[in-house]
Amino acid sequence: MLIHMLNEDEERSEEVLAQLRVLFPMYYKELAVDMEWQDVDSELAKLPGKYALAKGGCIFVATLDDDADDVDCVDDDAKKQPAPTTTPTASSSSSSIKIQGCVLLRMIGDGVGEVKRMFVLPKARGHGLGRRLMDALVEYVRKERDDVKVLRLDTLEKLHGALKIYRRMGFREIDAYYHNPLPGVVYMEL
Repeated sequence: MLIHMLNEDEERSEEVLAQLRVLFPMYYKELAVDMEWQDVDSELAKLPGKYALAKGGCIFVATLDDDADDVDCVDDDAKKQPAPTTTPTASSSSSSIKIQGCVLLRMIGDGVGEVKRMFVLPKARGHGLGRRLMDALVEYVRKERDDVKVLRLDTLEKLHGALKIYRRMGFREIDAYYHNPLPGVVYMEL
């Protein structure tokens, strides 16, 4: 697996964006909560949107290298149902994609970056990809981004794997920095 940050050309690549538009709904489905309060359909349609390099954000992805076998990213339930209007169908040439996970950054205030959408496909888990994605993002911020003084995120108590990664990296729990209506929200900062 390779971890890299999308450059401006990749951010505009319909192939890359289509893969992210397949990945994100899988993340929302796994959360098993209503995400409409975050206007996720609009977020998908406008990708890279607030995560674009030009807007102070960035997108890191974990991809299969050229020698690796493709991992089918479309779960069995998703194959049986029509895709939402904002999600491309996977029937064009293959139901497999190269992007196996992602983590995004957006700016939410002066010197404050917010980590969003850290997700690894279930079939790609167990290889440290979540930690590697987070390590890459944090290293990038520390070495390349003088404008980011603090990283914040919110997650759910039930996401034990993500919480474990964040805590091991030094993120600590903080008071809410915005209103999230979901139950069991944990706010963190590094």
